[in-house]
Amino acid sequence: MKTVPSVTEERGGGIAVLTFNRPERLNAWTDEMGQRYMALLTSVDADPGVRAIVVTGAGRGFCAGLDLTALSSPQARTPADRKQARRARSFALRVRKPVIAAVNGPAAGLGLVQALFCDLRFVKAG
Repeated sequence: MKTVPSVTEERGGGIAVLTFNRPERLNAWTDEMGQRYMALLTSVDADPGVRAIVVTGAGRGFCAGLDLTALSSPQARTPADRKQARRARSFALRVRKPVIAAVNGPAAGLGLVQALFCDLRFVKAG
């Protein structure tokens, strides 16, 4: 069975579009999603063909914040794991290219923070 990535990317015309891709959970944030988002931001930031980055959400929401189901199953997380998760959440601040949030629906908690970490924000009415 093919695994669907938690963040997808499309590049073309000098623009990279990164899409939070967990629509069944309103794109609620997980550590894995944060790691993938950070890796994709690193990749598109290094791509000379990309002039700007757009971040949006799949489905009807931008990002509902932290996925609380992750908190219900305790995991042994090392201090290094926690530091890496914090770094991933704020990584958009380190990107040299303009990062634009296309907020297409609810953005709560960490989802709102992700939008605020972008250089510009455009919000869908309604």
